[in-house]
Amino acid sequence: MKQLIVFNPISNEGHLDSWHAMFIDLLLQAGCSVIAVTNDPKGLEQKLAQKKCSMKGLTVLGIENKPLSLRSRLRQLWQRWNAYCDARRFQQSQKGELLPLWLLKVVQRIFELLHQIYSGKNSGPQAVIMSNPPSSATHLDPQLFCHRVNQLIEQYPDNIAGVLNMYVDAYSPDLTSWRNFSLKDNLPWMGLCITPRTEPVEAYYQLQNYKGTLFLDEAVRLQYQQRMPGRNFEFLPDITETALPEKASALAEQIKRRARGRKIVFLGGSIGKQKNLARWLELVALADADKWFFVQIGRINKNNLMTEDDEALSRVQAQFPENLLIWSEYLPDERSFNEIIFLSDVIYAVYRDFGRSSNMLSKAAYFEKTILVTEDTLMATRVQQYGIGLAVKQDDPRSMLKGLEALEHLPDLANNFEAYRQDVSPRAVQDRLVSFIQKCITAEANQK
Repeated sequence: MKQLIVFNPISNEGHLDSWHAMFIDLLLQAGCSVIAVTNDPKGLEQKLAQKKCSMKGLTVLGIENKPLSLRSRLRQLWQRWNAYCDARRFQQSQKGELLPLWLLKVVQRIFELLHQIYSGKNSGPQAVIMSNPPSSATHLDPQLFCHRVNQLIEQYPDNIAGVLNMYVDAYSPDLTSWRNFSLKDNLPWMGLCITPRTEPVEAYYQLQNYKGTLFLDEAVRLQYQQRMPGRNFEFLPDITETALPEKASALAEQIKRRARGRKIVFLGGSIGKQKNLARWLELVALADADKWFFVQIGRINKNNLMTEDDEALSRVQAQFPENLLIWSEYLPDERSFNEIIFLSDVIYAVYRDFGRSSNMLSKAAYFEKTILVTEDTLMATRVQQYGIGLAVKQDDPRSMLKGLEALEHLPDLANNFEAYRQDVSPRAVQDRLVSFIQKCITAEANQK
């Protein structure tokens, strides 16, 4: 049986890492042989072991097949240091820590200045020329993907059936970036698109051996299929990991201790502009501190915040509310993330300008937690369809507070949660995923 390459171009981003492990597990259960490619092979193996996944038929490889350069190692160290400093910004100093918080802020600022100087020196003359950098500056380079897949085609001659890229919308969409993209043997490949454009303008759709795309929105799938009837498109329900740790974590114990029986409202994930931090923190200030306790979990992406979000965080740091806990670190084990949701009463998902799906809906249904989302969005449609929460205005904290209070008075939603779990299940994803891949590979075989 030929093998399928499942390629995850980005690691240490919780949702994507979890989906990579879930897809591999589902494909192996269906009898497929898989080569999993990732920036974090050990992390993937740990996630699969936690799922008690059978490793038969699985090979796990790294994206880089050579040692990291000194520049790459320095960049990794800088990123880890910066993440540590950001995490400490919202935590009180403890006895025995190497640096008190005030001194840590000074050291971080010095390192930021040194990093800016270093980056400027290493950017060369392009720093002047590229005052308006192209979109590819914020996208991945498809040539790196192409190079690694071609290495595997050579390593496993006549034994690769196709490639599934787990985050195809992370790549530059322009034609220049894809001009020299060529997989050996005209190998068929396909992608998962998490944030689709309204029209299929990406240059990879012009490649003959690009066979189709997986979406998390049924309406988008239908729209693309009408525009490009010769391609394969499929809708996948937005499932999620639901495992819990065997014993309570220190973070969970801290939250329970701090909450003191108050209703816990959870906001989690990668914290960027779409998480709507400015309004979230206004909601914290408006809510009755004797009744509500707010928990924010996830790495804060400072480069992706709105100015008002950054300013709101600075105000919070200067005068921290007693009814708020911020844990600004990435939780690599999703079981720990799930543990905090399990402790909570409400999931806050009133995201800013967020039109796509989110696995928070599946977490809400599985853990039977009501969810508050943004009105007039795909998430709102699903929440209203299944009756598992409420939708409010994304720019109105008072509307959010009324929504929180209204959630308390909803009737028993057990049957609603169960209906969602039945429709959005791993089995449903497995059936659609395997069928889609078979269609894409078969379509290529029929053309030869």
